[in-house]
Amino acid sequence: MKRTTSLLYVTVFAAIIVGCILAQLLLPPHLHRPALIGGTVLAGATAGWGLFTACKKHRQSIRPLDVALFATALVVYAIYIGWSAIPLTVHDEPTYLLYASNLSKGHYAPHGTGFLWAGPGYPAVLGFTRALGTPLGVPELTAKFANALFLAGAVFLTWKLTPQARSVPVKVLVFVAIALYAPFWEMLPFRMSEPFTILLVAAIAFTAKKTFATPDRGWSSYLLLGGLLGYMSLTKIVFGYVMAASLVLFSAIWLVRRQASWLNFCKPMLIGLALCLPYLAYTYTQTNTLFCWGTSGGMQLYWMSNPNEREYGDWSSFLNEPSKSAADNALFRKRHEPVLTEALGNIRFYEKEPYPQLVARLGPRQDQILRQQAIENITANPRKYLDNLGANISRMLMNTPYSYKPLRPDWRFALPNLVLLALALGGLARHGVRSTLAKPWLAFLLAITAFYLAGSSVVSAYPRQFYVIAPILLIVALGLPARQREVAAPQA
Repeated sequence: MKRTTSLLYVTVFAAIIVGCILAQLLLPPHLHRPALIGGTVLAGATAGWGLFTACKKHRQSIRPLDVALFATALVVYAIYIGWSAIPLTVHDEPTYLLYASNLSKGHYAPHGTGFLWAGPGYPAVLGFTRALGTPLGVPELTAKFANALFLAGAVFLTWKLTPQARSVPVKVLVFVAIALYAPFWEMLPFRMSEPFTILLVAAIAFTAKKTFATPDRGWSSYLLLGGLLGYMSLTKIVFGYVMAASLVLFSAIWLVRRQASWLNFCKPMLIGLALCLPYLAYTYTQTNTLFCWGTSGGMQLYWMSNPNEREYGDWSSFLNEPSKSAADNALFRKRHEPVLTEALGNIRFYEKEPYPQLVARLGPRQDQILRQQAIENITANPRKYLDNLGANISRMLMNTPYSYKPLRPDWRFALPNLVLLALALGGLARHGVRSTLAKPWLAFLLAITAFYLAGSSVVSAYPRQFYVIAPILLIVALGLPARQREVAAPQA
């Protein structure tokens, strides 16, 4: 199958999926089910025909080792999910399930709330994977076991971007090292967005190399990359700001240097942002705010701006947990009651309500109140904000510190993350920053990685905000491609 034909198949498939999501958001309720059924049939037919054509054309180039490694990872992850899955809903699962249910009814935010805690990317996938199991009466199982497919795909794509040694044992060792990166496993048994997000990051990296490693590619080659970036922004809303910041940076460099490679970087960003315009129009109707990706930022920035001692920028531990002393709870109330009462109406909502009910109260008004207080805190206490920023980075890497709790690194995250970071920095030093950035696809990936990590660091963050971007760091850590001559991008 020709490369352009392959891209056409994948682009049509992605366009059908995006169309199904937009149909759930924009069409009247009585039309959402026919649109979903029609889109599923078209997507299945397109994917099936593309797979059949590819296998028929390239049946001799399908490597048994690739199939064996992918299948092994898939089975191992599925076994882990079956062994670890619990019947309760935890973390953000109730929120995602709420949004998935709302999408199936033709709307997104609960009526009259403006509650936009997350984008519709993962809820749409969750609704689809649950629908696959509904005829068999196991919708939750199919939703959870889909994570095995997502993560196995992410590991496989990441592995394909590392230098392919001639020795089969070395190839297997590299694959196993990626597959056993411990933080990837944290959310594997849960209906959470992280496994799917990791797949999107790996797919973006894989597609970026295919797109930018060869000059003079047509617009069709940018459609898939732009579609992946757009869907990533609908899944992790921080990527919406990453796309905007990257577009500004790439445009500015192009205006100064007039190199076509920088202009090419702008193309997928423009496509991704364009695909998100319907969602941004929807959020405007809910919040009266332009370029609003969600209403979770105010709460995260408020806790991050905390000027108080023994508080380190996190917020999940402020719930009324049994592990906290009565004195700590009293101190918490004294410090935060005025702001939380203004935002939520009663501080007891924050102290007593379960997490899903609490975050569902965070609409546009609450987001604005908490954001304004956060700005005041940062202006009045910039040094404490910088201290919290350091604690935040530590929490992303080592899952510590947490407010009112002992300083205790979580080695499930600390060891693999610190090793990964050290190897990635070593890879850049070994290969040379200048040589690395001379490869357009790596420059593109490292730029969006830097913007993502910077954006995630300035609000309350946790290990999952770090490890979702790990496929790009693993590519650098496990050995950048050997120095080889690449065709330079044409000069403007």
